[in-house]
Amino acid sequence: MNFVTGAARSGTTLITRMFEACGANLGDVGTLAENNTFKRKHLKPYLTSIGADPLGIEPLPDPNGHFPAMQFDTDADLIKDPKLALIWKALPEAKWIFVYRDIEKIAESCLRTSFLSDKKTQSGWEEWALEYQDRCDAIPNAMTIVTQDVIDDVDNLKDAVEWLGYEFDANAVKRCIKKSKWQGG
Repeated sequence: MNFVTGAARSGTTLITRMFEACGANLGDVGTLAENNTFKRKHLKPYLTSIGADPLGIEPLPDPNGHFPAMQFDTDADLIKDPKLALIWKALPEAKWIFVYRDIEKIAESCLRTSFLSDKKTQSGWEEWALEYQDRCDAIPNAMTIVTQDVIDDVDNLKDAVEWLGYEFDANAVKRCIKKSKWQGG
């Protein structure tokens, strides 16, 4: 199984859509490319069962806590969700893509959204995003993708696409980029 994670607002949706353009099956996804059934039926209940916020804001699970293996069923072969960074130890056999974006840019983006209102300051969101980054940095069997690098040159995604077992299609990946929507610069 393949997973895409990183802090919210890091570009995980864009990168996941690029994998989809190269053949990844995402299953039943919404506009944020998150598998709705997996999130509702497996991920949020799992986070709740270990005493963490099912939205992945606060409280976060203890990174040194116990993470029983997560059991789930899905027809997807790639699942994206930022909250997966919090529980990667529950999915030991997976391949992981960690999507990275500058911490300050993540915080700025979080402050601009209406659905991320838990933290009220730039420094509060930076601290939160740094915690996600630290957890992602600890994931074994992972590749890091810097979103801005892929926007600048889609060939920067090729190795990750092939590592996950998909076929790289530069033109399909380019069509995913809507520079008016990406404010990562």
